[in-house]
Amino acid sequence: MTKSGAAPLIVLVLFVFSGCATLKNTDQDQPQTVAQNLIENYFAATNKRDLLMLTAYVTPDFEWISMVDGERVVEVNSREALAETLRQYFTQYAHSTVALEHLQVAGNFVAVNERSEWRDAKGEGYRTSLGIYELSDGRIRRVTYFLTR
Repeated sequence: MTKSGAAPLIVLVLFVFSGCATLKNTDQDQPQTVAQNLIENYFAATNKRDLLMLTAYVTPDFEWISMVDGERVVEVNSREALAETLRQYFTQYAHSTVALEHLQVAGNFVAVNERSEWRDAKGEGYRTSLGIYELSDGRIRRVTYFLTR
């Protein structure tokens, strides 16, 4: 290749690798990233035991539902009830964490495989679950937990 033929090729390579020629569908990527960030921030606030931030991530009419032996059990039915439930949990389990093991966004729903670990007077324990988070207006409206252990 001659020097004059190499210049356009170099410009094309630089153009592609600089990102200028990259097609990116930000309309679809942005909501997924926003949803993922919301759930990750909610988990981080849980591990920090930051009730103010936790309640900021949920809607006023937030619901926490557990599926137990095929039955739907409403554990919490408001933002205030969530704060009180978590306050009691944090008092009972001074050493506890929750880990996000896998996350998948599907529209306004986020499926999360999570693991909760705790330590109390009886020793250490853990539970894994599948949580389906329903989002509304940038907040968590409802979470349904399917316990796996």
